[in-house]
Amino acid sequence: LTTNLPLLEDELLPVLHQLEEDQTLVTGPLLENDDQTYWCDSRNYEFLLRLLRDESRVEFSPLPLTSLTPFLYTWQARTSGDDNLEHLFDTIENLRYYPANAQMWESEILPARFQTYSTRDLDQLFLEGDIQWIGTGNKQTVFCFADEEELCFKAPEEAKDSILNELTGRRTFTELLDSTGANASVLAEKLWTEVWNSTISNDSIGVLRKAIETDFKVPDAVSLQQSSQRKLRRGGFNQWRSSVPFAGNWYQINYRDTDEADLLELEEMNKERARTVLERYGIVFRELLLRELPALRWSPLFRSLRLMELSGEVLSGYFFENVPGPQFITPAGLRLLKGGIDEDQIFWINATDPISPAGMGLISELPRRVASNHLVYQGSELVLSSERYGKSITIHVTPAAENLHRYFDVFRHLLYRSYQPRTKLEIETINDNPARQSPYLSALESSFDLVHDHKSVYMQRQFQQ
Repeated sequence: LTTNLPLLEDELLPVLHQLEEDQTLVTGPLLENDDQTYWCDSRNYEFLLRLLRDESRVEFSPLPLTSLTPFLYTWQARTSGDDNLEHLFDTIENLRYYPANAQMWESEILPARFQTYSTRDLDQLFLEGDIQWIGTGNKQTVFCFADEEELCFKAPEEAKDSILNELTGRRTFTELLDSTGANASVLAEKLWTEVWNSTISNDSIGVLRKAIETDFKVPDAVSLQQSSQRKLRRGGFNQWRSSVPFAGNWYQINYRDTDEADLLELEEMNKERARTVLERYGIVFRELLLRELPALRWSPLFRSLRLMELSGEVLSGYFFENVPGPQFITPAGLRLLKGGIDEDQIFWINATDPISPAGMGLISELPRRVASNHLVYQGSELVLSSERYGKSITIHVTPAAENLHRYFDVFRHLLYRSYQPRTKLEIETINDNPARQSPYLSALESSFDLVHDHKSVYMQRQFQQ
């Protein structure tokens, strides 16, 4: 600097630093492949960055929006191995920090990504790994890894009557009963309140399953006994005991305080958040992030995505039609997209799945985004939709379609899944016509044990002897 300006370094640097604080200048290693520190006028550098961004835009013929869900499914179905535990670990890593209804994880979201999913695999993963679950309110949970909670959560303020005052280290429910002196019902209610405040968790997935079965409620043992007939009292006690969260160890989630982080640390954390959703979807845009945790939504991540674009970590362009705003994609995502959609791939998802287009507001004529609805795809074509657990079925192919029986895998899932299988599925209508009169009935009969009555048709689960 002093070789180009007739000033001593001691005289020049204070002036430059003042201009930097005023945002008139920017400083740092501003040139590619050059670690030397440079100073540049802010407006000039912004102009150069715009030129660089324009030059790096991807030339790509956008795909129809109907190809989005098959692309996302293919992206999320990738795995590093054939072992079930590896597959499950990859899936949870991909979906970490996504808030879903606690029940939906094992009944719908995980089984949709590999048909051999078993609750035993998740139990084993919790025993072997550093995975944990955290409640996010409204009976939703996320999976994440220990010691990275601050990525999406902030340390809560201390409450006077919090159960946390008694929760040091890892404590069983019985130990907490002894230390608090509360009865089981009151203690359980306090624990679940703290869970939904994202302040505590349990190292067992089993305690969450049990709570789901009782809707996270624990009846008072005394009132339950009094309300039962004498011959049923033993059953009433068993009902109470099964609803109490005895399994596992309860612990306080230790959040790292980020209030003292400097701007560079905060920006790097924001980039890590952007990487989290990019790893989840391969591509991101505003509508795709509507159901993420607040820290992983579009507005807080947009600036970081632009910075990552300038560094070449992500690319921007027009990849799917009818998406109203900017789209960012990873280089790996673009390679997958350029490879084309596998039109032979058949898969199903729940309407509330993270990759479901239902409720996104971009594609019309889809079932509502509720847990009882399902979508079945072959390639980029929606071939079947099921509403209210099969009561209303819409099939978009002819009764003679070659793969029709494979589209019915969604019903096999509902009847035979590892977690909370349904004993039967009642079919009222197929393509808005009474099921009993449907030309698709023979195809269903060849795949399931159907029962006819005077009003409807049932698909029922067969129990192996």
